[in-house]
Amino acid sequence: MRKLIDCRGMACPQPVVETKKMLDKKESNQYESIVDNKAARENIKKFCKSYEAEISQIIEENGIYRIFIETKNDLVVKNDKDVDFNLYQCEIPEIKTGKQIKKIFISTNQLGVGSEELGKNLMTGFIYTLNELAVKPEMILFMNSGVELCLKNAPTLKSLTKLSESGVKILVCGTCLDYYNYTADLGVGKISNMYEITENLMDSNFVLKI
Repeated sequence: MRKLIDCRGMACPQPVVETKKMLDKKESNQYESIVDNKAARENIKKFCKSYEAEISQIIEENGIYRIFIETKNDLVVKNDKDVDFNLYQCEIPEIKTGKQIKKIFISTNQLGVGSEELGKNLMTGFIYTLNELAVKPEMILFMNSGVELCLKNAPTLKSLTKLSESGVKILVCGTCLDYYNYTADLGVGKISNMYEITENLMDSNFVLKI
């Protein structure tokens, strides 16, 4: 029996994450993943190729893509660490107009409210995508559990390091690092204090708070 996963309305890389979960259950050799944009379609195609799964057919109707996937009986189940979901982000159009966000204030280790796993994947994707934007923020400030994104073993470390090397200033709350006992594990950014963080937030007309 064919197994189905409906990924419509999901932001990248979640369609790939959910498709992988479906394949990992090994409940069948025939699957169907439904997405509603070309980027997600192409990401699932790329993922299946690297995951030893075969796409037998793709049916498109009114912008909805039904992707039919087949696997071998001996498909090797891989764990999440074997898949770099940063490779499956949706393309972001170049910013041409509008006001530039000067600073981003991140006070949590996940994006949005709901599934913790989804929230962490979305946050990883968000920070990765900042590197792809034509106009980057001047500064990113991390507080509370958001400091976890700057640690040596964080999936966001590579993206944040790249942002830092491109000139984006990264400030990390020292009190928060101490509270969680993370100070020795800091991988990127400058250890800061409440005064400096507050001063920088107040000295900007455009702050994105997450």
